[in-house]
Formats: sequence, C-alpha cells, structure tokens
Amino acid sequence: MEEKKMAELVGKPVLKKPPGYKDPITPSAAQIPPPVRKPVYPPSFYSTRAKKRRNCSRICCCCTCSLVLAIAIFIAVAGGLLYLWFTPQLPVFRLRPLEIDRFHVTSTKDATYLDSEMTVRVEVKNPNEKLTIYYGETTVSLTADGETNFGSSSFPGFSQGTKNVTILKFTMKVANEVIDDSTGKILSGRIKSKAMRIDAEAKTKIGVGAGSVKIGMLGVNVLCGDFSLQLLSYGDPPKCTINTLKW
Repeated sequence: MEEKKMAELVGKPVLKKPPGYKDPITPSAAQIPPPVRKPVYPPSFYSTRAKKRRNCSRICCCCTCSLVLAIAIFIAVAGGLLYLWFTPQLPVFRLRPLEIDRFHVTSTKDATYLDSEMTVRVEVKNPNEKLTIYYGETTVSLTADGETNFGSSSFPGFSQGTKNVTILKFTMKVANEVIDDSTGKILSGRIKSKAMRIDAEAKTKIGVGAGSVKIGMLGVNVLCGDFSLQLLSYGDPPKCTINTLKW
C-alpha cells in the first residue's frame, strides 16, 4: 500500500505556489530584527559637547589657581605677621683678645718650626627678645698674616636664651709646623709688637625656636678677619661678619 502511495505522489505533478504565498515553516524576513544603527547627530551637537568640556576644564583650572593663590596669600600674610611679632635678628659674634700661652720659632739646618698654643674666645650674643637660638657644633680656624696656620678647634652645640651673651673658648695648638725662615723671623717680631694680624673663621649651624617650636638648622660662616693683636687688646672687640644666604 505504501509503495502505491509513493508511486501516486511521484506521478502527480508539482503544483506552483501562488503569488504572495508564505511558507509557515520557513521564517519570514520580517521576523529577523534589523541591525542596530548608531544615531547620527548633526555637527552642531558635537561642537556643543566640545564647548562644554572646554568650559569645565577652564572652570576647574580657574578654581585650582584661585585656591593656590589664596593659600599663598594666607601664608605670606601669616609669615609677615609672625615676622613683625618676633622681629628675628641674627646673632652677633665678636672676637675677644687672644691669650698666647706658648709661641716658639725654632730654626735648624733643615727647616724652621713653629710651636704655639693660643686661647681664642668668641663672644656670641642673642639680641632677640622672643626667640631662642640653637647652635650646632662650631669649628674655628686661626691664621696669622693671612698665611700662617695656628690650628683649629671645635665647640659642641648649645642653645642660647633671649638677650643672652655666651663666651666660647677654643684652644689652638700647632706643634712642629714647618714655616719659612723669613716668616719665622717676621712672626717673632710682630708678635712682640702686637702688630700681627689675626684671621679667625668659624663654621657652625644656627636655628631659632619659640617655645616648643624649633626651626633650622642653617649653615653659616663667621669671619673675624684682619684684626691686629693690638686692636683685639682694646676693651671693645670688633664685630665679625656672618655669611649665610648672602646676608
């Protein structure tokens, strides 16, 4: 029976589909969603967005600059008020008269030797009424007539209260220092007449403090130069020069 049905189906002519016929099994093109397209904006839209971004950047930049400027003005005003309140001043250094404990010039066939020991005192004054001054280790070197070395010595760090005067003591020693024969003779004569000229250079660090607040330390060079022994023997010792930050 099945073979007869198949033969009948095969023998039958295939009917043509009428116009507009839609096969229910095959999905229609209408059921497939179209591809998503990006929206197309007019050129004015993009220019407006760019302007908004530039405006936001300018506003942020202006706000940042204004904040920095306000902070700088506040710091400047506060610093000025603090300066007027404390009126900070640098310490004053003076070189006191030298004490010559030992001075010998020995000439031999080979060379001329210098053997000396001197006591150098440096007067340090804090002129501030509201600030304490802190000092680091202070090293002083001594020379005579700009060329002869008389040694160096150090003093440990210390603090100095307001309106205070402190005397720093340094012991300078030179043993068997080789010098020229002519220099030895000149030094012996000039030290007796107190015409020898002394140059002292001190290197230290200073800082200031008020209460528990301490600021520093700043390196300084103190130059006490070209003073004769006769000048130093007077009652009013000359002031020294402080070199720091081109003061």
